[in-house]
Amino acid sequence: MCEYITEWPPPDSSDSAEVDLVADPTCQDQAWNPYLEDMVRLKDMTGPDSANKKSKLDWDDAIPDNARLSLAKWARQNQGLASKSDPSTHVKTRLNRLKKTHSAVQFLAQQILTILANGNCHRSKATHFMIASYFHELGWYDSALKAIQLASAGTWKKPLGDLDRNEFGMLVENTSDEEREVLWWHEKLRLQCQMRAKARDRLDVKVTAQRQVARVDGKDLSVATFRQDFVRAQKPVIITRTLSRCVKESWTWDLIRTVAGQKEVVLKRWEKDSLEWARLEPSVTSTVDNFITGIQQRDEKVMSLYLFDWSLPLFCPELNRLFEMPEYFRHDYLKMTPDHALYRQSWPSLFIAPKGVRGGLHIDAFASNFWMMLLQGRKKWTFFDPEVVPHLKPCYDESFDPVFDQDMEDSAKLTALGAFEIILEPGEILFVPRGSPHQVDNLEDSVAVSGNFVDDSNFEETIQHLKINGLLDPRALDLLNELSTVHSKVK
Repeated sequence: MCEYITEWPPPDSSDSAEVDLVADPTCQDQAWNPYLEDMVRLKDMTGPDSANKKSKLDWDDAIPDNARLSLAKWARQNQGLASKSDPSTHVKTRLNRLKKTHSAVQFLAQQILTILANGNCHRSKATHFMIASYFHELGWYDSALKAIQLASAGTWKKPLGDLDRNEFGMLVENTSDEEREVLWWHEKLRLQCQMRAKARDRLDVKVTAQRQVARVDGKDLSVATFRQDFVRAQKPVIITRTLSRCVKESWTWDLIRTVAGQKEVVLKRWEKDSLEWARLEPSVTSTVDNFITGIQQRDEKVMSLYLFDWSLPLFCPELNRLFEMPEYFRHDYLKMTPDHALYRQSWPSLFIAPKGVRGGLHIDAFASNFWMMLLQGRKKWTFFDPEVVPHLKPCYDESFDPVFDQDMEDSAKLTALGAFEIILEPGEILFVPRGSPHQVDNLEDSVAVSGNFVDDSNFEETIQHLKINGLLDPRALDLLNELSTVHSKVK
């Protein structure tokens, strides 16, 4: 149902694609309007005659564009609103910046009123879906959730979280792509509204200074103790003196060049308004050798770029063979799935960053636990307990992995939120529990290897994430089944 934008500005289109309207039994009474309160607010924003203004689109014959596409077309018609000099190369980032402007808010509000001015639109589930997309772009999440509930009426009565694996498989099998997309939006908006509601509650964090993370000597830490005292307890820890057990020779620039220098990689760049994970957007393609050379020569063209989470098994098995997985993470369920399974070959992954580069505040995907071994340089880590998430201003836009609007330079606020802050040194491993928001600043040129893992500590949460992702991605549904099989065997 969504039309994705593949160029900027998008091509003009005067014709809206016709779709099959599914009658909504809850809206047969045209005198009933679930959006009356919203219309009052919208008219206050746009003026008293706004609902009578004519739209260029023919609402009687077709469903209007979703909000993001409509906003992009409007920006094209008003070139001054989305300057071509914008340094971002990502269209969604431009739109995210644009929608915060007064003129864009006015446009989105007017579009909703235009849709609602036509009584026939209240009968269409597809139109409720479009209305939800407009409210979402405005940041009116309660109204967006109301609209998506009308769009999903009668699709499936039982909450997704309550479905067992067989019931979820039946849901996927017996619903259309459009219905599953609506259900995905419903779960996303429900989570967003829950976070906003929790943010209004008082957070009881009794700290007066930045919290610390324990450092434990790897020679004295058994796997069983690590899993019991840190993984299951959701407690971060730094493990020292393990480097010699994982790498047989130092991962110098020369070694990495020799083994992986000719490999092509996509380098990422942090963008303040990006909706991408960790606000890191694909920027340029380079060879590993050229990137390292640029870092060593302090070339300005590469000093803001980041080789981030580059899978060694998939893209550089030669370098992967020079790394031995730390024993603390070898029980990973993902490594017990079939070779073709999603994420089976994703980790360990390589990170290379010049001094000063940042990865924005984020949470690792699908409720996975995370570890990182630092091989060169120093990294500053700032992270929080999972229960702090609602107070960090999360925004669920592209996925269920939020971006955050919290000002990470406000040290007093970070302390009040119970932030952990550590400096990771070469040869150390940091363990970060599932669901913990974290930001990483590179204090020196750095090289690190990392991984995500699933075990009995986070299995149930991972399954819930995969259910939601499985509404749109068949691979996530396959992984759900494969992990369930692994879990039953391990138990």
